[in-house]
Amino acid sequence: MLVAVLLGFVVTASAATASGSGQSHLIVLDRSIDRVHLGESRSDVENALGQGTPSHGWVSYLGGHLLVDYVYKVQKTRHVQALVTRWSGFRTRSSIHVGSTVRDVRRRLHIPCGRGSCSSGAPGKPSTILFTRRGRVVRIEVLYLS
Repeated sequence: MLVAVLLGFVVTASAATASGSGQSHLIVLDRSIDRVHLGESRSDVENALGQGTPSHGWVSYLGGHLLVDYVYKVQKTRHVQALVTRWSGFRTRSSIHVGSTVRDVRRRLHIPCGRGSCSSGAPGKPSTILFTRRGRVVRIEVLYLS
């Protein structure tokens, strides 16, 4: 019995450490993924998540689960311009995540879907695009839509 309790503690502690804080990995449409918000300074992101790893013009955090872009219209900035994930561990409050069906996105988020994506927001505003393939979400981007 004691072993099972200790094992449960180890698993719980390990999961909290892997997430960086034990937080819920929340996606907030048009605003944030995990603890990173559009417009947030790079120094604040790195204080929260540690120094990222450069990856094809982006900066990778959380073991590669979150990509952050600090470039606005080909010009480097010091603030978050876009967030991208292909990881199913990030979820909206209504449990939409990479792997969700387009049907669930329409039903739970009430955003329009077309061929290959569902999106919220408008040009010049913060937006969220859920890219789809074969009826399932394969990538989620939170960004300033131009």
